[in-house]
Amino acid sequence: MENSKSLNAGGIKSDKLKVFFYHFMNKSDLEQQELNEYLIRDNISHMLIVSLILMLISVVKIIFKIKRSWFADIGITMLFITLLYIMLWYFIHCKLIQGLKAQKVIYITFWLLINVVGLKELRLEIQVYQSITYYYLLMFLLTGFYIGSFLTIIFFIGFDTIVTIVMLTTIPRIEMNLKLYIAVTIMIAFVSVIIMMSRFYHYILEKRAQFAIRTLGGVDRLTNLLNRRGFDEKIAQMWGAWSDTRKSIVAIMVDIDCFKNYNDTFGHIAGDQCLKDISECIYNIASRKSELIVRYGGEEIVIVLTNQSEEECIEVALAIQERINLLNIKAGEKATCSNVTVSMGVASMLANPNNTIYDLIEKADEQLYYSKNNGRNAITMNYISVELNKVMAASVEKDLELLSIKKKC
Repeated sequence: MENSKSLNAGGIKSDKLKVFFYHFMNKSDLEQQELNEYLIRDNISHMLIVSLILMLISVVKIIFKIKRSWFADIGITMLFITLLYIMLWYFIHCKLIQGLKAQKVIYITFWLLINVVGLKELRLEIQVYQSITYYYLLMFLLTGFYIGSFLTIIFFIGFDTIVTIVMLTTIPRIEMNLKLYIAVTIMIAFVSVIIMMSRFYHYILEKRAQFAIRTLGGVDRLTNLLNRRGFDEKIAQMWGAWSDTRKSIVAIMVDIDCFKNYNDTFGHIAGDQCLKDISECIYNIASRKSELIVRYGGEEIVIVLTNQSEEECIEVALAIQERINLLNIKAGEKATCSNVTVSMGVASMLANPNNTIYDLIEKADEQLYYSKNNGRNAITMNYISVELNKVMAASVEKDLELLSIKKKC
């Protein structure tokens, strides 16, 4: 009994550690990708708040400087930095900057610049006023608004603390109780690290709880895509608006070829992993352009796109096909191909009150059936098999037509 209790306790501790270091784990998991997206978006929002706070402080310092009641740095550099990043936030808000990597670089460079400029102004403050108020301000901003992993927390707090201590011990002609100020600085750094780690830990717990609640509703637990229930609920909300505007809708139905053979050869656990990898691949390529991505059946995935031409939808399908082929997942013993492939059917129609999304999916399923009967690892639209070279040839032909029209003009 005692051994089992100790094992349970150890399991609880390991689960907590897994939650805390979740940012570094499960890199291929769709849930992890979504968590990263939330982190970036929340940090971008906090960047705006911090910019407004620092801009206000800079304006107040400029006013005090004009009144000759402030003799340290007036914060012009900080003012320009905050104005720049407010502008960048506006570009992100207006979707002029959409890449998540670019957004991450923006908020990381923001915090780096704020810390560097803040420490520069701290040096002047120590020389003029014998105070480290700017260090307190930096710690307040970091603990209150920055959400990041353990390593970035240690980097920012450690960098600020070490530079502050070096300033206190190397700046000449200061009349401060150095031991007291260094002790206070270290204590504040320690408390700040604890607060930031706690915030990060609870942030992850909150997001995972949201994922769990969502999964119980309309999201497939295995792939993290919408399930049929979630799909039906979303479509019920969206189809009316699409019908009113006669919006063009395209459905791409994706089916994993010879998936039963794969399960029979490698087992259902390996089959689940294969389905997760392919779902992640589809999500990574199609999520930016699609309205909905749903696990429609066992190994069937449906992608619904709007405001996209047929050519653009075919490009999405080709990109999915190419990326899945590059995964090089070994197929089952009785499979016709050496690696796992997918077949796709593409169909389009105008939404109106007399039809439904299920009519469109039925059309896409007919095209998928055509792909299956014509060798698999194929994409079919309007009963015509689409190949990469055909799409490229069509695009070249269009370019030549445009050139000839320009010459005539």
